[in-house]
Amino acid sequence: MPHKVNNILHMTPAAVIAALVSPTVLFVENEVSVSLLVHPYFLASLATLLFMLLSKRLILSSTLGVVLFIFLNSYLDPIIRTFE
Repeated sequence: MPHKVNNILHMTPAAVIAALVSPTVLFVENEVSVSLLVHPYFLASLATLLFMLLSKRLILSSTLGVVLFIFLNSYLDPIIRTFE
């Protein structure tokens, strides 16, 4: 297989994951969120990405992301709604 085709196929899974995850992380109610610093999806994904880059442990990073998202969605969302 040509080297160029091999490179494209090697990057395809990351591109597919980015295409699936980025709208959920960056959009709030079908528009780009200006306040990403209080968006639970963004904060949990950022923490997961940083932890993954530092630890290189997929299962542990995924678990951290899910737990952190549940925590942020449960506790941060009611606080934000009181200020709206």
